[in-house]
Amino acid sequence: MTEATYGWAITGHKSQGSQWENVIVWDDGLGRSEADRRRWLYTVITRAERGLVILA
Repeated sequence: MTEATYGWAITGHKSQGSQWENVIVWDDGLGRSEADRRRWLYTVITRAERGLVILA
C-alpha cells in the first residue's frame, strides 16, 4: 500500500507547456486510437523533471 498526499491534479491536455519536479500519471488506457494514446503519454511523461510514476 502506498500513502500519498496530493497537492492538486491537472489533465494531460492542460499540462502542455508546463513541467513539475515529480509527476504521477494515471493511464486509464482510454483513447480514440492507439496513436492518440501514445501522443498523450508522450505529453504527460515529458512533464516530469525528476520523478515519474505511471499507474496503469
